[in-house]
Amino acid sequence: MKIRNYQTYITLHPSGKARGGSAVIIKESIKHHEYDKYSENHIQATSVVVNDGINLIVTAIYCPPQGGADEIKFTEFFHTLGARFIAGGDYNSKHTHWGSRLITPKGRALLKAANNINAEIISTGNTTYWPTDQNKIPDLLDFFVMKGISSNYVEIIDLIELTSDHIPVLLTLSSNVIKKQSKVSLTNKKTDWDLFRANLEEMITLSVRLRTPIEIDSAIEQLTNNVVKAAKLATPEIPARRNCEFTYPMEVRELVKEKRKARKKWHRTRDPSDKTIWNRASRLLHDKIKEVKNETFKSYLSNLSATKDSDYSLWKATKQMKRPRAYVPPIRKEDGSWARCDQDKAEMYARHLEHAFQPNNIASELDIEQNQPLSETREKINTGLRPNKPENTERTTQKGYDSLTHIYNAILRTEYVPKQWKRAQVIMLLKPGKPPEQVTSYRPISLLPSLSKLFEKLLLKRLKPIIEVKQLIPEHQFGFRSKHSTIEQVHRVTNIINKALEEKKYCCGVFLDIAQAFDKVWHKGLLIKLREQLPHTWCALIKSYLSERQFRVIHEEAITDWKNISAGVPQGSVLGPILYLLYTADIPVNNYSMTAMFADDTAILATDEDQQTATDQLQRTLNNVSNWTKRWKIKINSDKSVHVNYTLRKSVYCPVMLDQQIIPQNDAAKYLGMHIDSRLN
Repeated sequence: MKIRNYQTYITLHPSGKARGGSAVIIKESIKHHEYDKYSENHIQATSVVVNDGINLIVTAIYCPPQGGADEIKFTEFFHTLGARFIAGGDYNSKHTHWGSRLITPKGRALLKAANNINAEIISTGNTTYWPTDQNKIPDLLDFFVMKGISSNYVEIIDLIELTSDHIPVLLTLSSNVIKKQSKVSLTNKKTDWDLFRANLEEMITLSVRLRTPIEIDSAIEQLTNNVVKAAKLATPEIPARRNCEFTYPMEVRELVKEKRKARKKWHRTRDPSDKTIWNRASRLLHDKIKEVKNETFKSYLSNLSATKDSDYSLWKATKQMKRPRAYVPPIRKEDGSWARCDQDKAEMYARHLEHAFQPNNIASELDIEQNQPLSETREKINTGLRPNKPENTERTTQKGYDSLTHIYNAILRTEYVPKQWKRAQVIMLLKPGKPPEQVTSYRPISLLPSLSKLFEKLLLKRLKPIIEVKQLIPEHQFGFRSKHSTIEQVHRVTNIINKALEEKKYCCGVFLDIAQAFDKVWHKGLLIKLREQLPHTWCALIKSYLSERQFRVIHEEAITDWKNISAGVPQGSVLGPILYLLYTADIPVNNYSMTAMFADDTAILATDEDQQTATDQLQRTLNNVSNWTKRWKIKINSDKSVHVNYTLRKSVYCPVMLDQQIIPQNDAAKYLGMHIDSRLN
C-alpha cells in the first residue's frame, strides 16, 4: 500500500500466506526509523521509533484468535519494546478491565502481562468489533497498551463513521495535559447562597396576572429563568486542580546538593574516581527518596478515615483508584442491525418507550365518546423536598415562596397544569439478569421538574381525605398505603393457605402478571372512573395533568427529540401510584374467592373441600377479571402468570384459563419477593 508523503512498514504472518499481519503508516516528515519486526504465530507486530524529540516506540499489533498467546509470550513481546511505547491494535483478547463483555483466558493473560511490566491498558470502553454475522454479539477487541506515558496526556476515541467490522480507534498523544471536560453543574461548593437569595429577591416580580394558561406558562418560565440566572451569578468557576509538588525534608535536599556538586566536579575533571563519587551520591539520594516516599505513603494510609473529621479522606482515596471500565453494551435495532453510536441508542430507546406509552390495543365498549389557597407552600418545601437537607429552606427567599403560592393557586383556579411541568427526561437502566443487547431489557427512569413534584404533593394532601372518606381504594389493595406493607399482604395470603391446609381442603391460587401495568393505563378510562369518584374540578385538573405529556431520552451525550405520551401514569411522579390504585380499584371480587393486590401484583385464591369446586370458583372469578380487563384495556400475560394448588391431599390436574389460554401450573409461585410452594414449606 502506497500513500503519497507517507511511509508504510509491514509485518507479514510467519507462514507468508495472506492472513494476519500488521502495518504502520507514518508521515515522512516525522523523524523516525523502523524497529525490529516481530512475526510469530501468536503475535505479528510492526514498530517504528519516533525520535522527533520524544523517543517513543509506536507499534501496530495483531493477535490471531487461535494464536496461543499466553502471559509469558505477551511479557516477552512487551520487553522487546523497551521502557516507553504505545502498542495498539486487534488483540483478540477480552476482559472486563478494559470494557469487554466477558473475560477470556487470553484476556486474563494479557492483563497479567501488562501488570508485570507496569504497563497501562487504554480503551474507549465502547464496542470496536461489529461482526457481519447478526448472530454474533459485538465486543471490544481493539485498544492500546502503553508504558512510560501518563494517561493524562492521552485521549482516545472511536471512529464509528467507518463501516469495517473492526472500527478504528484513534489515540492522541499531547505534549500538554489533556483536560477532561467536566459535567456542567448549576451550583457547586463555592456557591454564595446569600448572593443567590439577594439576586433572586431582586429578580422576582409578584405583581403578575395569572388568569390564562398562557400567562401561567409564561410565569413558570420566567421563574425558572430567574432561579438559573441567580444561581449562575452566585456560583464561581472552580479552577482546575494543580498537581501538588512533593516537598522533601532537609536531609534529602542536602543529598541533592552533594549529588550536584559531585556531578559538577566530574564534568570538570573527567576523573574516574570522581565518577565513582557521583554514582555513590546518586544511589544514596535515590534510596533516601524511596524511603521518604514509603514513609509518607504509610502515614497517609494510616490517617485515612471515612468520617467528616478527615474530610472523608478514605472515600476520596478510593475514588481515585483505577477501576475496570464499565461494559457499554450495543443495542440491536428492529432490522437486526446494531446501533453503534449514542444517538442511535437514544433514538432506539425513545421509539421503544413511545410504543410502550400507548394504551393496549384492546377493543372496549367504552371506546365510544362520553361526554382553595395553598398557604402551606413553605411548609411543604421544608418537609417535602429532600428533608435531610435543611439548607434547601435557607436558600429560598420569601418572594420565592410567594411566587410559587401565586402560581399554584392559579393552577387550581384555572384547572390547568403548565406544559413545562409535563415533560420528563428519561435515562435507561439495565434490568438485572436481562440480555443487554435487547432494548426491552432496560427500565426507564423519569426525571421530573421539582416544582411539579412539589405541586403534586400539595395536591395529594387534598386528595387523600376524599379517597379515605369515600373509601375509593379497596381493602384488598395494600400498595402505596400507609401501614400496609408487602409482608402484611404476604401474611394475609399465607393465612388463607395455612387455614386450608389445616382443614385438609384445597386452595387453588392464581398469581397474575399484568403487562406494563403503569405504562399502559388508558387515560380515557381513568377519567371516566374519576368522574364517578371525584368532584368535577378535580377531574378537570387531573385531565390537564395527564394530557399532552412528553418525554425525551438522554443517553451519555445524546438527546432525542420530545416524544408524546398517550397512556400510563407519569413514572416517577407523586400522583402516579394513587391514580393507578383508583384505576384498578373496581377489579371484580366475590364471596367465594379472596383477592390480594399490592399495586399490580395480584393474587386470587379459592378454597373448598373439593378440588374441582375450588377450581370452578377460581375460574368464575378469572372470567369476571377477564371481562373487566377487556373493558378497561388492561392486558394480563397468561404465559407469565402462575397457577398453584395448595393442599396436603392428592390432587389432579385441573387447568384454569384466562382469555382462552391455559395458565401454566407450577408447584410454587413468587409473590412480593416470597416463594410460596404448594405445601407452604
